[in-house]
Amino acid sequence: MKTGRLEFKCASAIFLLSMNFCLSQTLSISPNSEANAVCPLGDITYTISNYNTTCHTISVINGTVVQDNDDGTLIVNWFDNGLKGSITVTRNSSGCSDKAGTQTFDVPIKTLAQVRPTITGPLAPNGPRAGFVNQVTYTAQLNWPFRGTNDPDPFPVTVFDWTLPPGWSNNTFPATASMITVVTNIGGGGEITATGRTNCGAGATNSLTATNTANRTLSPPCPVIAQRLNERCGEAGVNAFAAGSQPEGYGFNNPQWSWSLPQGWTFNGPTNSQFINVNTDGQHGGTVTATFSDYGVSASCPIQIPLVVATPGTFVNGLDRLCETQTYSLSSQLAQGASATWSVSSPVVPISPASGSGTSATLTPGVGQGAGSDATLTFTVNGCGLTNQFSKEFFVGKPDIVNPKIDGFAGASRVVCPGWHNLTATVLGDDTNPFCISWELINNNGCPHTPFTIRTEGLPIST
Repeated sequence: MKTGRLEFKCASAIFLLSMNFCLSQTLSISPNSEANAVCPLGDITYTISNYNTTCHTISVINGTVVQDNDDGTLIVNWFDNGLKGSITVTRNSSGCSDKAGTQTFDVPIKTLAQVRPTITGPLAPNGPRAGFVNQVTYTAQLNWPFRGTNDPDPFPVTVFDWTLPPGWSNNTFPATASMITVVTNIGGGGEITATGRTNCGAGATNSLTATNTANRTLSPPCPVIAQRLNERCGEAGVNAFAAGSQPEGYGFNNPQWSWSLPQGWTFNGPTNSQFINVNTDGQHGGTVTATFSDYGVSASCPIQIPLVVATPGTFVNGLDRLCETQTYSLSSQLAQGASATWSVSSPVVPISPASGSGTSATLTPGVGQGAGSDATLTFTVNGCGLTNQFSKEFFVGKPDIVNPKIDGFAGASRVVCPGWHNLTATVLGDDTNPFCISWELINNNGCPHTPFTIRTEGLPIST
């Protein structure tokens, strides 16, 4: 037996059991149990059909013949050099022309370096998840760079052995899969290795280094929801708060909630829960903040709860024009600890009274020169050190109307016949927005050709 090339001489008696075997004109070389693409360091058995020890010579390239039974059975261990191996059976005598001719069987050998797995996955598995449930995926894949287009499939990889940094764990079943889910620790990191092993026992290890220490964040526990969105002056009570969903990535064994409250407020129950009740003092408002912490990483979510002296959205009720006495008032009741005063400003037409206290004001316009002007009524509400103002603007005026005419004739009354008549009057001052002007026709008993009294407090119209 020679390494790399063997010459076999066999007696014809070896083949007496099968005469057709020697008479066949085709040599066939095939592995008995393994795939054609092989790993080094594995002893592979091959059978050579139609082999004749007298007429054929066997040579092996890039491999060592471990055993030759001189009967067409050959065991080869291939070199770990990354080159393609081959088994060649050559007819070596002209006297064997009736025997099968030369045949070569190529073996695409995969070296240990070539079966070294490539590992892919995040080198810094940070992000919105943190703590012991920062799950990330790593994948190992064997490289077969020597495999040609027509080469048979490589050996299947049956097992990947993984090692992880301290505190990290494999969350995959089976743990020897090519793709695993890794549960990282809160920090640190280290080498992640994967060893791919084929079913012929060959394999190699590769690694990458990952860290889980920088830029770890948590999603903030937003929004914070309040049972009441404001606190009323002088009205102490209990308000309930709930933080948003517990952030993704919290540590199973170490979730921590904390809350901060405005001055004067106290907890009414647990202080480290996702849901809390709070005693409010009726004197302060401010910011309520929920903070979730996990192994040194935290995120906060605030909500503003203002102290108010009146219900938010309070406004002043009343008409948009003041032509005669009417009442204006706040749309909601004041808080228990609040009081209100009011004042009115009118640059042209006087209004009586001009100021007062309480949540309503009854106003009467004076007679001005012209069509009137805009006025503003302002309620000022005080309580618990707070001051809020609620205002309303309106038009005020009782304009002077002169020169009334009926069909062009002056006079406050006139006998007219049935039909259309032109009634006119002059409004003194700016008449572009005379909101407070109207006409009124008074029929004296409704008899034909009787006088109509025309009140000249209106716009020019035709009747």
